[in-house]
Amino acid sequence: MRPIRRSPLDVRFTRRRVLRSAWVAGVGALGMALVGCGEDMEDGSGGPVNDQPGPQAQADRTRGRESRAVLSEQDFDQEQGEEQHQAQPRQPDRAQPDGRLEQSSQSDSAAGRIVDPLEWRERYHWRQLAALHNPVRTPTIGGALTIESAAVSSWDPFAAWEPELDAAQSGHLLPLVYRRLVELDVSDRSDAHRTLVQGDLAAGWEWLDATTLNFALRPGTRWPEGSPTEGRPLDAADVAMSYDALKQPGLRQAPIYDAVERIEADPSAGDGSVVFHLREPSAPLMNQMTSPWHVVLPNEIVSGAQPIDLSQRSVGNGPFRLKLSNERSLWVLTRNPTYSRTDTDGRDLPYLDEVRGEDYRFRDQVARTTPGVARWTAWESGAAQAVELDGVADARRALETQPEAQLQVSPPSPSGGPCFSFRSLSEGPFADVRVRTALSMALHRGNLEALAHEGFAAPDAAQNWTFFPDPERTPDGLREWPWEESELGEAWRYDPNQALALLGAAGYSEEQPLQLGIDMPPALNPAGQPYDPGAHRIAEFVADQWEQYLFGVVEVRRLERIWTQFTDAQGSLWFIPDPDPAVDLVFRDPADVETYNADADDLAYGSMHSAGRFNRAAIDDSEIDEWAVAQSRALDPRERADLLERIRLKEQEHVWRILLVNPYGVRVRRENVFNLVDTYYAKTLHLAPDQLKHVWLEP
Repeated sequence: MRPIRRSPLDVRFTRRRVLRSAWVAGVGALGMALVGCGEDMEDGSGGPVNDQPGPQAQADRTRGRESRAVLSEQDFDQEQGEEQHQAQPRQPDRAQPDGRLEQSSQSDSAAGRIVDPLEWRERYHWRQLAALHNPVRTPTIGGALTIESAAVSSWDPFAAWEPELDAAQSGHLLPLVYRRLVELDVSDRSDAHRTLVQGDLAAGWEWLDATTLNFALRPGTRWPEGSPTEGRPLDAADVAMSYDALKQPGLRQAPIYDAVERIEADPSAGDGSVVFHLREPSAPLMNQMTSPWHVVLPNEIVSGAQPIDLSQRSVGNGPFRLKLSNERSLWVLTRNPTYSRTDTDGRDLPYLDEVRGEDYRFRDQVARTTPGVARWTAWESGAAQAVELDGVADARRALETQPEAQLQVSPPSPSGGPCFSFRSLSEGPFADVRVRTALSMALHRGNLEALAHEGFAAPDAAQNWTFFPDPERTPDGLREWPWEESELGEAWRYDPNQALALLGAAGYSEEQPLQLGIDMPPALNPAGQPYDPGAHRIAEFVADQWEQYLFGVVEVRRLERIWTQFTDAQGSLWFIPDPDPAVDLVFRDPADVETYNADADDLAYGSMHSAGRFNRAAIDDSEIDEWAVAQSRALDPRERADLLERIRLKEQEHVWRILLVNPYGVRVRRENVFNLVDTYYAKTLHLAPDQLKHVWLEP
């Protein structure tokens, strides 16, 4: 869970704004697939809800998604008592020849702002960024880049490894000042949606067999002048000792190295090499080693021989050096003149002289101004070259004020988005798959897309789609997000009549209603300031839908969370909102789970194996356990994809979680900025640090 400090300035603003509304929606056809299920279904082990449909034609897919991009039901705000009004559809924005939006003159009502997500996705897809380099441009050396970024409370890699600390505030930018064996390939020309591993400290690597991985080190890497390293060369012992420290039990990253038995340094092999000896094959290992927390430190520090306070100091050999860091507002990095890497044409990296990260949210808190004032002031004045955006409205504003800016739309971080998990799948009413299916079918997710995200959201399967092939739909055989509704099974289909029939078959009626306690994330923190109103309103949407469409058969109780407190190692007091013990369905926000998501394993084994560290839904299924382990050991991508598909389909059949929708991501940069890309994995970390050494500014 995301903790907050006990301070009036610690205000957490939601990433999305959700309208709480009521809807009058059409009723689907009455299906009876599950109504006749008997006692064998009540233990949660019943058979599939429906067979998986085959792929649909592209035209059908497009038409199906477009139909969800227009709000056609009545929308009114019950809490404010506003009058009902009929929401009018809005014609899609027209693209000018240069790809920018031609804004409509219609009003900014909820209906008037709905967009077609497929059209936006294609118009601002990462593929469009490669065209900016044709004709070929020569990178400009020098200049200073200012971006919006969360402040960093500590630059100490050891702090980032501790499990109780907030990873987003202590570690996500470490590769800017330190180095790793491997990193992500991130630039305007690379595939921003996939894990493309390349060497950093490693000049190359080789699997000697299924359980032995050898990394050859690059020559010429040196540590900084001064204590404790005195400018000495990096050696294999530094690398081996750092990675060995990472896998120590109890540290945040240790589970990634569960398969690693030992790590050995071999200084005799050329410029040195490091050998990982595994107990068993590990398919996720290379992808997960790109995590920004897996940096290499000098062995003098790792061993504890020379204790040093690294919270506001770096002793690394990365592309930049830490110049200034204010844990509440900004950080400043300058070029490391001894950085040893070059680009493909032999030019020294990094290109920039300075990178500055500004925490505009904190500035608004200090000034006690409306959220967003500092961000938009910086963007519109030209003080910032890139800022965070909160959906379609922000994207339009960014382009209206800076029409030459470059917008990019990308999928959300792999997670499935916000969802509800059941308190118990093994006992009580939710052990019956019919009850779980009914609750899912009573939700009109199309309305949630439209009213919560201006249509800029889509269905999600809670699995990492980049590991699922789709040769029938895409030229390269790799699928694109989002998942289609036809792929998500019967339980995803909106059909309140079927939901009522299923509940009736499970024994619930107006005389014997289902008692349903729903977890309500806090809109405000204990200081009375916004904490997560977006999550609160999503939960209200779900509660409203169940009250409206399952009226009389389901009795909904909204249970607010309980604030608890603890003191961290630094003596700071924190508050955490915990679900009420009486809830039946717990709201899960993927932002609360600190996964890196560079591999499918976090969502397959980590989230669904009975022993998975992110298994918040308490899924306990022997087949899932078997497949989750097998996919983690499957080195053949096709074999692994088959196992992941089995996992996905079984969850779909058993409805172990109530999945909602996931919003697209959107980011903007100025037209003279190159290689600053919003990657699939950056959203968990706010920024993909691997790219900044390749960023350059055109004069």
